[in-house]
Amino acid sequence: MEQVKDRDKEEWFVLNVYAMNIRKAEEALKGKNGLPYFIPKKYAIRKYFGKTRRELVPLISNLVFVHATHKEVDEFQRLIPYLGFATILSGGSKKPMVVPEVQMESFIKLTLDNENDLIYFKPDEISLSQGDYVKIIGGRFDGIIGQFVRVQGKRAKHLVVTIPGVMSAATMCVEPEYIQKISKEEFLETK
Repeated sequence: MEQVKDRDKEEWFVLNVYAMNIRKAEEALKGKNGLPYFIPKKYAIRKYFGKTRRELVPLISNLVFVHATHKEVDEFQRLIPYLGFATILSGGSKKPMVVPEVQMESFIKLTLDNENDLIYFKPDEISLSQGDYVKIIGGRFDGIIGQFVRVQGKRAKHLVVTIPGVMSAATMCVEPEYIQKISKEEFLETK
């Protein structure tokens, strides 16, 4: 997670959505004065009035990622009472959470296809200190940078794309011919 360096530079900010108002937040972000945003979603089976249906729902019920300047996000969230900056403690004060551009691009690319077989983890459910750093060349995950790790209870290794402190997403099927091993330094440079 980065800190806000330049209030006039567009960055990916993490916003909390209070009181389970994710649909209202999405409507406001889509609206006339809205901002570019990303809400990772997945399909889920829901039952309403005895009828079962498959619908697209937010993966994280209380988070939205917004791409704008700090000033734009600050002004927008002041108008919407159920939106607020997700913060991180840094140097004794709270700073808005910012996701590096390359990390966010990889995360969006991996999670955008709601039909693919992804496994999601909370930050404390997976250890990313071991494994090879890789970049996917070609195929449906082209350009994604992540890390191969062994997920507990699974036989195969998975590509994991992480947003520190927020979540990790692991994909099941990456063909070996699409994988290019990179150094830890190359991986860290992209952040």
